[in-house]
Amino acid sequence: MDPLKQFFLILIGVTAGAIFLPELGDDLWKMNADQVRRTVPDHRIVELQRSLIGAKCTSPEWAGIVWREGLNPLIEAGRKPHQIVWDAKYDISIHINGQLLDGTPYHRVETLSRARRVLPAVRPRRYWVSAARTEEALLTEFGIPNCLVRELITIPSVDPTRWRDLVAAACQVRMAINGTYLQVQTEPAEGLLDVVRWYIDMPSEEWAGGLVPYTLQFDFPLQQTERSFPIIFNGYYSAGTTEISLRLSDDSETHRLECSPFIAHGLGSYGGDLVRGDGGNPQFSMFSTPSSSLLWPGSGVLFHW
Repeated sequence: MDPLKQFFLILIGVTAGAIFLPELGDDLWKMNADQVRRTVPDHRIVELQRSLIGAKCTSPEWAGIVWREGLNPLIEAGRKPHQIVWDAKYDISIHINGQLLDGTPYHRVETLSRARRVLPAVRPRRYWVSAARTEEALLTEFGIPNCLVRELITIPSVDPTRWRDLVAAACQVRMAINGTYLQVQTEPAEGLLDVVRWYIDMPSEEWAGGLVPYTLQFDFPLQQTERSFPIIFNGYYSAGTTEISLRLSDDSETHRLECSPFIAHGLGSYGGDLVRGDGGNPQFSMFSTPSSSLLWPGSGVLFHW
């Protein structure tokens, strides 16, 4: 290779090194987050994060766990913002024996959820709320990102066609984005005998990929034999203020409402407050967290009566 070509190869290598592996020195600590992202390669940022964790932990084994099971999942969730729900407020009202279904008394469940979130990126931008007849059908709906909410609704001794007709008539779904209520279409799920879906089409691209406030109402029947109602954060983090409340209307006054939170959060952080009403009808119970809270997937509240 002639000397001139060697010179240019060395020059290119030095220039590339200056671009991708800069000698930042003390300037690194003066940078804001955007400057670090634009200047420092991602793998170098990861190495620095792991080094800083190791510097604060006396055990290398524990430092590795902190990275793998603590910091890294949270960073990855930030890159998949649909996995984070902000300032969730979930209100449930249950009316004991408040609804007749095929001649049989059922509890009437009315739910209203409000939060801010990035909706899953799907094409076309069609989402839905599901009612499932079987556990298998419910699990199928859990695995589809378009499905925002799903519930198991059991009606014994009816065939799938009759079940779909009863469920479609007994349930109600409404959804609003940025204060605008969207059209909801009730359709049996194509090819699935054990699912009814309420389809919601997003008409505006301005809502695509951004953090939007939404309101979702889903009312449905619950079997008379059920004595509990769990709320579980499946597959997402609940960030900011979280409020979960339940009102139990029982004209017979034979049931007593109880509330059992099961919360996954860091030791030493504040877990939240449990508020119970003073009795009467309806009974009331609520769990809430402060505005700086983070609840991990799998957290939730079990209401029982």
